[in-house]
Parts: sequence; structure tokens; C-alpha cells
Amino acid sequence: MKPLLLCFAFAVIVGIGNAAVMDTGGLSRDSFPKGFVFGTATSAYQVEGMANKGGRGPCIWDVYVKQPGHIANNDTADVAVDQYHHYKEDVDLLANFNFDAYRFSISWSRIFPEGVGRVNWEGVDYYNRLINYLVKKGITPYGNLYHYDLPQALQEKYNGFLNRQIVEDYADYAEFCFKTFGDRVKNWFTFNEPRIVAALGFDNGINPPSRCSKEVGNCTDGNSAIEPYIVGHNLILSHAEAVKRYREKYQAKQKGSIGILLDFNWYEPLTRSKADNYAAQRARDFHVGWFLHPIRYGEYPRTMQEIVGKRLPKFTEEEVKMVNGSFDYVGINQYTTSYISNPTSPSNVTSYQSDWNAAFANAKNGVQIGPRANSWWLYIVPWGMYKTVTYIKERYGDMNVIISENGMDDPGNATLPNGLKDTTRIKFFKDYMTQLKKAIDEGANVTGYFAWSLLDNFEWLLGYTSRFGIVYVDYNNLKRCVKVTVMKRLLLCFAFAVIIGIGNVAVMDTGRLSRESFPMGFVLGTSTSAYQVEGMANKGHIANNDTADVADDQYHHYKEDVDLLAKFNFDAYRFSISWSRIFPEGVGKVNWAGVAYYNRMINYLVKKGITPYGNLYHSDLPLALQEKYNGFLNHQFVEDYVDYVEFCFKTFGDRVKNWFTFNEPRIVAALGFDNGVIPPLRCSKEVGNCTAGNLAFEPYIVGHNLILSHAKVVKKYREKYQANQKGRIGILLDFNWCEPLTRSKIDNYAAQRARDFHVGWFLHPIRYGEYPRTMQEIVGERLPKFTEEEVKMVNGSFDYVGINQYTTRYISSPETPSNITSYQIDWNATFATTKNGVQIGLRANSGWLYIVPWGMYKAVTYVKERYGNLNIIISENGMDNPGNATLPNGLKDTTRIKFFKDYMTQLKKAIDEGANVTGYFAWSLVDNFEWSLGYTSRFGIIYVDYKNLKRYPKMSAYWFKQLLEKKQ
Repeated sequence: MKPLLLCFAFAVIVGIGNAAVMDTGGLSRDSFPKGFVFGTATSAYQVEGMANKGGRGPCIWDVYVKQPGHIANNDTADVAVDQYHHYKEDVDLLANFNFDAYRFSISWSRIFPEGVGRVNWEGVDYYNRLINYLVKKGITPYGNLYHYDLPQALQEKYNGFLNRQIVEDYADYAEFCFKTFGDRVKNWFTFNEPRIVAALGFDNGINPPSRCSKEVGNCTDGNSAIEPYIVGHNLILSHAEAVKRYREKYQAKQKGSIGILLDFNWYEPLTRSKADNYAAQRARDFHVGWFLHPIRYGEYPRTMQEIVGKRLPKFTEEEVKMVNGSFDYVGINQYTTSYISNPTSPSNVTSYQSDWNAAFANAKNGVQIGPRANSWWLYIVPWGMYKTVTYIKERYGDMNVIISENGMDDPGNATLPNGLKDTTRIKFFKDYMTQLKKAIDEGANVTGYFAWSLLDNFEWLLGYTSRFGIVYVDYNNLKRCVKVTVMKRLLLCFAFAVIIGIGNVAVMDTGRLSRESFPMGFVLGTSTSAYQVEGMANKGHIANNDTADVADDQYHHYKEDVDLLAKFNFDAYRFSISWSRIFPEGVGKVNWAGVAYYNRMINYLVKKGITPYGNLYHSDLPLALQEKYNGFLNHQFVEDYVDYVEFCFKTFGDRVKNWFTFNEPRIVAALGFDNGVIPPLRCSKEVGNCTAGNLAFEPYIVGHNLILSHAKVVKKYREKYQANQKGRIGILLDFNWCEPLTRSKIDNYAAQRARDFHVGWFLHPIRYGEYPRTMQEIVGERLPKFTEEEVKMVNGSFDYVGINQYTTRYISSPETPSNITSYQIDWNATFATTKNGVQIGLRANSGWLYIVPWGMYKAVTYVKERYGNLNIIISENGMDNPGNATLPNGLKDTTRIKFFKDYMTQLKKAIDEGANVTGYFAWSLVDNFEWSLGYTSRFGIIYVDYKNLKRYPKMSAYWFKQLLEKKQ
């Protein structure tokens, strides 16, 4: 919802405060037949971005746009509007504005980078995520298989659509999509505007692959008299072959429908003369008839056969059978209308366009046919919609028609706030839909309408100089902002919010935060770990000699805890799986009672509408592996961990779609092998009271094995499970912000070293394939190295990264160097919690946790700027009160409420400035066993009475309930 609230101020500025009572011309959903589908549309090349990333191969447009002079301002679609990363936000917009469906296209070269052969599973995963989220949000996906973006490899291999081989290659690609996505996509289109592909690419050559005769255009090769028809023929056969395969192998089981998308601008005779009427009919035959006539009647229009003659390919008898009737519905892209007249003199050029033998006009008797939009070709002529639809009904029978594109554009340089006031577009939609309704009322079988376009985007030859969207996109930061077209519901909701907010004195202060303060689709959840709520621990190292033998007994109370999640409006639950509950010896024998427990919990989460986020390791290595080969210090750990994790993917991955490999691997390596304060208690004698260890080497060995374990697991998931299970995988890293104590260079360098040795230790390798340069220089030979093969495996081994953010420290350069060699000493940094006598923030119960909200902003912004705008989830954030807090005092956690409010406000600030944060998880759901602090620390938003394990929601839980309330 964030773009809506951000834009409200603009709405007021541009004077659209009365948008809630906009004139719809008497139109409503009820004006159209029952079951009529209302949607909006985009195409992959125009919105996705990630043109050179994510494993995608180049398409013919990628080559074309790089050649100067082809595209306005030499724009490219390398980023476009980055729907690849913003798809949830865009789908949420669809849902918010009551659309039923979304017509998107699939990039052939994102699936098959070379057009055939090798599959790019990262691309497959993207479309799975998009489709799944559409379904989750109740939006029906309409999948278009081709929208102008032929893989460049096929163009170079055999001249693309000029070669008959394209038929089989396209059908193979289409069949892969049917197999992979057809369980959810029930509405398919084979091609968008095949006429444009053939005419603009092979007749006048203004689109790639830029082929035409020399007398027609500025092309280096081509034949405008023949090639457009060859291409059109191959497009029709490709369409028909794909439909044939769908009907024979998939349609009965998947219960879907398939069709094609045809452009059709209405052609009105300039006068009532026979010559002009014949010219207009020729134009219609050469335009929509070129493709619609064969799939309806099995042959080209008689007009085309007579005029084009032998230049027009012929269908064999077998092909006629395949082509005839090869549709369940036909999409019509309808925008504009032109007057047509018989030309006064014939053309001396032979080409597809000259074969029409028709002259175009945009005025009649000195009166323009309609107002012109931004695009030179787009005149606003609503009655053309009525005539188009009626013509198809009368000439081609009562076929199922979908208006698959309809819209108009404004200039691309329209800036905020003026770019939101698109009253001309509102009138366009109202008038065109009124004419559509008229045709439907007279018997036209039209079952859907799709507005073009959801978003402002890359508009082909016009680049970003044209805006067709009902949602404004700021191309500088890709923020979405709704236009007047869709502002109506926003203002209604805003008015209700004001009324409720003023009258409700009992409402807690959220600092103006709400669910709508964050991007659409933003996930808000809470977390626990297995050991802290269900596990076992060694006695003797814990405050009060506490153990986790019982902990909160979530093993038996999981339904109660999940019900609390649902009651307080959380979207998700991040839990961890205990390795030793699945494999008691770490490997080998499976404990099926443990498996059954996690199955019960996961099933109940799904039943209650809570999305499970599964963390595979949270500080609980099976003791058997520590005793067998020293656990993390041995490379064998990598293989055993992968085996355990693969079991989890196979067993739970049909329901768990969000995975994390490790929680805070830095803590595992540093506290377990550097200062030895947590198991396995290894350190050098000069640092701590350990019986074994070497803190100069062992932390880095452990860290290296953890990174390799993570990367190998991600590789396994991507190769074997991700495409089928349609999930994502990442890692959870702790990152307390390190702020320079002073502005001096040495303190700044010290703070940067601290960040590199902290979050950089693990994030740098998985992002860039190597350790931070700082670490390489300081640690030297003690730092393990990745082999070339490992670099490939490690680099990019994440779909998202979880950041556990709690606190902040001042960092300065130490006055005297240490004579000890260890991981912590390698930082060469001094920590402080005060500056000029002022404490950095209020201290929580834990000695290390100072409340510093601005550290959240700085941590997130740093990750964005240093590591690229990767997908971040704030996977832990919270504070603790003393464990001895009793009822009812333990419920009044006002300091915690202020903590969450202030930290989330700083998080929102970072998001508003472009940080790609897609979720926030509060730590923790319940008070629990807090490691070395035992039960002397309470992090939960739910109070647990450890005597009887009863749960009591704290004030902070009710604060979240209000914050997370979903507006209707």
C-alpha cells in the first residue's frame, strides 16, 4: 500500500480530492455480463528488467536498442521498471484496485537463453514466484508466450521466423511452459500481435530484425514483397502447433484455454463510395484477417490470395486441419481508428503495406477523427471499439473475444505531481468501455477487458518518452505512484482512516506506522528457534544452571502459538528445525517422530494462513558430529549438512517455500571458536578458559566450512527442488551497526574493518565470490581460499539475505596494538557505548543490547549501497526485559513498543530511499530460553509463565495487532 499513501499528498496538490466520486458514465462491474474478466497487462521486455542478469539470454530487442539512433534518447530496457524485483508490489496494486486478472508475458530467452536446449532455472523460478503470488492474491494469471522478444541466438542461428525450424523450436518452448506453469496458468496466448512482428520487422524494418527492401526502408537486407508473408505463415504454424500440443497433451488435465492476441485498429471508409469501402475492407483483411481468417476458416482471406498471389505461402491439407479452429478465444488489442480511401495512384513498390492498396487519413472534411494521444499513431476514437467488435462478430461468427489491450499514453516527461492527473485517460477508458458495452449488449461474445498498461514502462521505439500506465513510475527510483485512474479507492479508504483515527482514543500510538506504510506484499512476521522453544542444552554454563529440557514446550503447544500468530495478524512465522530431532546422530537413522512434529506444525501454519519460513540451522549442531570429527572444523560437515538439508527439502518443501540455511554463522564461528563462550568452547588459552582450540585459525576454518555448506545446499536446492517446489532460499546474518566514534580517517577505517569482519565475512563471498579485501590483507594465509569451482558455487548463492539487527556500537582505532592473534583482534577496532559522556542509547536487559534505532537505517542502507540492492529481510529485531518480571507487570512492555515503533520507522526511511527490504520479523514470538542468559531474559511479545507454560499476550502483541490490521 505504500505507493498509495505516498501519493495522497500529490493527489491533494493536483486537485483530485474529489476523485472518490469520479464519473464512470454509469459503468460498473454489473454493467457487463456475469463472469466478465477485468484485468490489466504488461509484457516481459517492457517491465521486467534484469536484461543481462538472472541467466537470461539476449533477445533481438537487446541487440537493437544498443545501436544508436533506434530508440528515443537511446533508452534501453536493461532495467525497465524492474518488475523482476517489484512483482509483489505490482501484484498488490492489482489486488488493491479490484482487478480480476493480469496478462503478463514470458521471456523466451529468460527460460531458454539460447532459444533451445539448456534451461535457465533462475528464470523459471522468477515466473513461478510471480504466478504463485498472483494466485495467492486472487489474481488470475493470463500467460502470453511471446511478445516481440525472439531469442537472439535463434535469429543468428537460422534467421528466426524466416526459417521453418522456428515452428518446432517455438512449440518446444511453449510446451515447456505448459508443463511447468500450466497447473496454475489456465489462460494462454501464443503470440502478441504477430502482424506487428511480420510487418514492422520484415516489411518496413523499423523493428528488429530490421529487414526490408531497399526501396522501402533503411535496411541492410530483406525483401518486403516476400519475407513478411513467410514470417506470418511461420507464426501461424507455430501458433497452431503449440495449440495442437496443448490440446493433445495438457488441456484436458489442466483445464485451461488457449488463444492468440491480434492487433486491430478499425478502418473506416473515408467516403461512402464503393472504392473507399473496398479499400477499407482490404485494409481489414490485410490487418486482422491475415491471422484471424486462417485460424477461423483454414485459409487466408480471398483478398490476400488474389493480390499477393504466389508470394503468399500455402497451407498443406494437414496444416489446414491443424490451423483451422486453433483457438479457444481470440484476444483483440484495440486502440485507434483511421479513415481509409482508395489511393489516387498505385504504388510502384511491391511490399506488404503497398499490397493493401489503401490510403490512410486522420481527418475528414477538415475535422480530426479524434484527439491525439502522445503517440503519433494513437487517435482517440471510442466508436472504433464498437465497430471493431461488431465486425469480428459478424464476419467471423460468434467466437469468444477478449479485449486484451486498450489504452492511451501521455508524454514520458510528465513529472510528479502532474503525471498523476490523467483525466484524459479516465475519459478514454470510460468512452471506449461504453462502446464495448454497446457491442456486448447487441450480442458480441466478449468475455474480458484488459487495460494497457498496469505500469508506465519501456515503450519500444519510444523508450521512456511515452507513459501508458495507470500507475506512474518514477524512472529515477522506480517507485510506483497511482494516477487518478485508480485513485478512487485510495481516497475513500483515506477518509475512513481519518474518521476512525480521530474517534478512537483507545488506539495505541504506532507513530503513524501501519501495514500500508510498507511496500505491497511486505511480509510481517515473528521468529523463534527450535532449541529455545523445544530443545536440550548442556548444564553448567547457563545462568541459574537453567536448561532447555522443556523450554516453552512448543512441541506440545504449537497450535496455541500458531493461533496467537493468526490472532495478532502476522503473515509469517520463522521457525528453525532441529537437526538432531531429525537425525539424532547427525546422519543415518531418521527420527520419524521428529519429522511428524514438524509436519504437524507446518500443516497447521498453512491451515491458519501463516506462511512458514524454515531455518535449517540455529546453533544446534548434533553432539554426535562434534564428537565424531570436531563438527564445523572438519570438511565432512559440509556433506553431512547437505544430506540433512536435502531431507528437509524433500520432506517439507512442498509447503515450506522460504528457506534459510544458517542463522548467524558469524556467531557460530566467533563465539564458539574465537572466545569460546558458547559450544564447542574452543579458544586459545591466552583468551579464554578453553581446553582446546586456536583462535588465530579455527574461526576462519569454521566460517569457510559454513559458507561452503550454505552454497552447496543452495546449489542442491536450485538444481533439484526449486523449480518444482517454487521456493526461495537465503541465509541469516547478524549485523549490529558499527559507527565511527569520530570523523577521523582512522576511526572511519576502523569502523569499516569492523563491518567487513562482521557482516562482510559471510555476505561478501556469497555476493561477490571472495572475502572482503580487508580480511584478505589482514588475515593473510590464515584465511582459507575458495577454489575456482567453489567461487562459482558460492557467488550468488542466495535469493534473499536475512539481517538480524538489534544494536549499534561506536568504533575507534585502538591506541596500542594487541600481542594476540585472533579473529576479534584482527578487527583492530575498539568498541564504545558512549561518546562525549553520552550513552549511545538506552540499555535493554542484555548487557550488549543498547537501543539505537538509527542503527537500523544505517545497517540497511549500508547493505544496499555496498552489496547492491539485494532482497533483504529483517529477520530478527527486538529487545529484552528482565526474566524475573512477573504478571501483570511483565505484560506492560511499553519500552518494547517504543523500540519496535522507532526501529520500524527507521526501516521505513531506508525503504523509502530505495532499500529492497521485503519483510520484517520481530524477535521473538514468545519468551524463551535465551542461551547463556537462560530464563533471565524475556524477548517475547507473548509472556510465558515458566511454572505452567501458559501464554499471555503483552501490550506489544496488541500493538502489532493494530499495526498489522488489513484494511478492507
